Amino acid sequence: MRRVLSSYRWRRRLLWFGGAAVLAAVVVGGALLIGDTGRDLDLVPRKNDPAVIVREPKRVPATKAEKSAAYDTAIRFINSAVRRKNVSASWDIVTPNMRSGYSRRAWSSGDIPVVPYPAKTPRLAPWRVDYEHKNALGLVFWLLPEERSRDWAPMTFFLDLRASGKGKRREWRVDYFAPASANESAPSPGESASGIPRIAPDTTARGRDALGTLWLAVPLSVLGLFIAAPLVFALRGWYVGRRARRADIGG
Repeated sequence: MRRVLSSYRWRRRLLWFGGAAVLAAVVVGGALLIGDTGRDLDLVPRKNDPAVIVREPKRVPATKAEKSAAYDTAIRFINSAVRRKNVSASWDIVTPNMRSGYSRRAWSSGDIPVVPYPAKTPRLAPWRVDYEHKNALGLVFWLLPEERSRDWAPMTFFLDLRASGKGKRREWRVDYFAPASANESAPSPGESASGIPRIAPDTTARGRDALGTLWLAVPLSVLGLFIAAPLVFALRGWYVGRRARRADIGG
């Protein structure tokens, strides 16, 4: 050991390796003391706050004429905005909410917040009613790509419409359009209203599901092992070399 301490090179190596090991120990110890800093952001209901109950809007069956008018608006929207053909024609059949932040000129350029899709003959596509509420109607379309767009796969889309006005001035406008999840099956043509609401985000999470301190310590401990490993190998090499030198002297 005296020979090691008398060597400048070995003293420098031990200083670096020892400092790295101390730093790793400080990091791991600090993580364990601090713990999970995300607990303050956990959404835990308070005892004195009233419970927020989210209720599905009451189903209000649409008439045959309303469904027909909404369907015609949806087809016009798909043929223009979705297929990106004469996009300006879709300006008057979308809600102000959907075209918010756009001027008529900017919308007509085709750079719009609508997922493009080269749909083949939308009027022949299978569709169904997803939900029926007051002045609101949700449709589901299963669209096929054009023959020249073979790189596209058949896709299912949700399309929401909102109604305004009364009598002859009653109009349907598109308020939402997006592809459905991969497990959404193709609707059957002419299927009646299903009344199935779109799945809402899960709001039942509680703070007890947050990661504990133990899970934070595991990766930091692994990091500490990676830092301390060179020190162990260096000491082992010194010990093996020392035994070899003693064996040579004794021999």
